[in-house]
Amino acid sequence: MVLPLMLVLGLSLGQAPDFLDVQPVGADYQVLAGGGLVYRWSGRGQLVLEAQLGAPATALHACDNRRSVAVGPKGQVHVSASGLAWRSVTLEGAKDLWAVAGAGCDRVLLGGEGGLWQGSLASEEPSFQRVPLPTQLPLYGVATERERAVAVGAGGTVLLRRFSARPFTKVSSGTEAPLLSVTLLGGERYVVGGAGGLWLGYADTLRQVHVDESEVFTRVVFADAWVGVALGQRKVLVTTDGGESWRLQPRALLLSAVHLGGGRFLAVGSGGAWVVLDTAEPEEKPHKKPEPPAQKPAVAPAVPLPPVALREPPPPADPQCLLNMGKEHVRGAQAFMDVKRVGRHALVVGSDGKVRRAEGNALPVVHEASGPLLGLAVSPDGSEVVAVGYGVVERSSDSGATFRSVRAPSDAMFYTAAFAGDALLVFDGNGQGWRSVRGGPFEELSLPRTVAYVGAAFTDARRGYVVGFCGTLLETLDGGVSWKVLRSPVKREESLEGVLAWGDTLYVSGSGGVWRSEDRGRTFQQVLSKLGCVRLARSGSAVAAACGGGQDNVLRYAANGRDFQPVPVPYSHALLSVELLPEEELLAVGVREQFIRARPSGGSIAYGSKAIQEFKAFLDKVQRVKTQPTRVNPPRTVAVAPLHPE
Repeated sequence: MVLPLMLVLGLSLGQAPDFLDVQPVGADYQVLAGGGLVYRWSGRGQLVLEAQLGAPATALHACDNRRSVAVGPKGQVHVSASGLAWRSVTLEGAKDLWAVAGAGCDRVLLGGEGGLWQGSLASEEPSFQRVPLPTQLPLYGVATERERAVAVGAGGTVLLRRFSARPFTKVSSGTEAPLLSVTLLGGERYVVGGAGGLWLGYADTLRQVHVDESEVFTRVVFADAWVGVALGQRKVLVTTDGGESWRLQPRALLLSAVHLGGGRFLAVGSGGAWVVLDTAEPEEKPHKKPEPPAQKPAVAPAVPLPPVALREPPPPADPQCLLNMGKEHVRGAQAFMDVKRVGRHALVVGSDGKVRRAEGNALPVVHEASGPLLGLAVSPDGSEVVAVGYGVVERSSDSGATFRSVRAPSDAMFYTAAFAGDALLVFDGNGQGWRSVRGGPFEELSLPRTVAYVGAAFTDARRGYVVGFCGTLLETLDGGVSWKVLRSPVKREESLEGVLAWGDTLYVSGSGGVWRSEDRGRTFQQVLSKLGCVRLARSGSAVAAACGGGQDNVLRYAANGRDFQPVPVPYSHALLSVELLPEEELLAVGVREQFIRARPSGGSIAYGSKAIQEFKAFLDKVQRVKTQPTRVNPPRTVAVAPLHPE
């Protein structure tokens, strides 16, 4: 995948190189430039070339007034005990490294594709050991203190470690966007920057405090617990209240910053950008410290994934197995939630409450509901179509040409629906289900588990399945009138989110991958692992899976239903649903209103929101920068502006 941070690999074709990072070294400053150049600046006069690393580097950390480490592509780590003489080592198992941070010299973290490494620069022979993690997604930003550490990365990944002897645990970020930078503010607080905005964290809770879908924030730097700057591609944001609110300073392509003292920061960037940012507010205002939410207890260490085995079902009711999400949060998700084939056409529903028909690469709106839409169901003959969502049920009797609103059984969030002969069944995130026959009133079902139900499928008018949180798998043999619990292939802490059934074959998907059963769910074999997957689709023996994460291969396809292969789709991430059309054509939808057309050999985003278009343009620019040649004879000195507030 072309990563947002790959812009640091290039070297400007102008007079001055790109400045990628800046760190204080005693009374001086060390500046990392494109092409693996290291400059030193005394605080006045010109930058002086100190070292050539011989390979591109992406990030820099300095400590103890003299020791430094730089990381870069292909697992390269460059270390120096003086800033003058550097030597290179390669981390085993590392690919491209994007981030480095340290609490002094004796606790340094390196992050990138391949994981996270921890080591020390205090000895003459620095060494780094791989840190066990609950994710395999690339990491783009790290921050650490003596005990606490946070790492962020692809697919909205946030990893938190409260104590040095404890493992990293995953934190729910509420986004699938790539997160690129993080800084610690003291206590339990931290700020995260990435594609689409800024997030403020407290312990294992995050909330978005700034939204800009067309911006990518690559660095967040603070002077103390209250004053900081966030660097984007077209602007700089300033905060003086600990990240609660941000104000604009128009600046372009600044990549790194360092605190100079007071409210001033030195910021550097592309094309030799070198400016001083003054965070002083136009009028003096007393700093009001934000009230942190109640502290939560430390998260228990992550449990390794177990081998495939059927597990006992969850207890009848558990609040942790329910889905609590407000309507505003769902509507603001800007996502296409489901796609289904209806005859020769396909319909798409989204969090904006609209039903769209796929016509080539266009998605004209055919109906708009009063609330967010989350799922679609199509009757076996294709004549009846139902779209369900937050307190809404929209029904069509003409194959999706027109829709009418019908009275929903509650105002809950309906995530899935299915037809069983002439009966319609809908399920919600509060653990309830309802059944309507021939368009009649909904009657509540008696379900053996109170969990969020997110996927349903029927093989015929009588036998069907529904899946949900806490590893829940239910089966009915009478058209949904009564249900029984089946043993699940996942552990209780995991969720099942997709289900597909025909004949004796049953597929379920969830946070651990995809499982296949050939005996109606009595035994399972895992056919796709190490990737969280949502909805599934089939055509004949072929099966496709829509999966999440920050990769280009989140769409998977198995022609024989067993051997899943990635379907390359540039720029794609976090897919939520997939449909298979005749002649091996795939449709997929997901976050940021992605609509993908593909074949098993690959595809592209045919339609996307403004955020997707901006992100694609940005990554195209990054790719061009990546392929620029480095200079053979770099400048020995570089003139920079004096330090004065602008």
